[in-house]
Amino acid sequence: MQTLIIITGTSGAGKTLQLEMLEQHYGQGRVLTIATRPQRIDKADDAYHFVSDKQLTEMESRGETIWVIGRYGSRYSITEQAIWEPIQNNKGIAFVAITPDYHVFLADWCKRNGVTPINAHLVAPHPDEQKRRLLQRDGEKFDPKRIQASAEFEADAREAATKTELHFIEQVGPQKMSMQLRGLIDSKHVPS
Repeated sequence: MQTLIIITGTSGAGKTLQLEMLEQHYGQGRVLTIATRPQRIDKADDAYHFVSDKQLTEMESRGETIWVIGRYGSRYSITEQAIWEPIQNNKGIAFVAITPDYHVFLADWCKRNGVTPINAHLVAPHPDEQKRRLLQRDGEKFDPKRIQASAEFEADAREAATKTELHFIEQVGPQKMSMQLRGLIDSKHVPS
């Protein structure tokens, strides 16, 4: 069985940490998202393949991207190859972190390609906690617009839940969140 774990959440919700914890448990199956934004020096950047805006436009024109979105002045995308490679190399399971409004697109792609999607949304932390996390991560480059965007992301997740099966993971601490995600995955994924 081929499975794609699709994790969403606002900035500072813990997506990168949860990807790391899933990889420790299930193996190295991370899907690299393409990003045109400047690289930061933190663990979150391990989830990205950085390209120029021109390179992404060329990839898009060649039909290599599944979709392209704009966020915070940068563009993001995923290619089919970026999904198939970890699925094939990690016993049929891969993990990706994206924004909530793209659950539906990836879930549809999965269905067309015989991959089982497991959609999980990390509910936004309290604004004070989110600010603390983002300040720790971004330092002087902290952008308060990311906290303001949380309400939009939560609305996008609720909308996505009307179109595809979406599981909401509350902010209950990293270990408990990881246990909930693993329980969800284990209930739906049959190893290849």
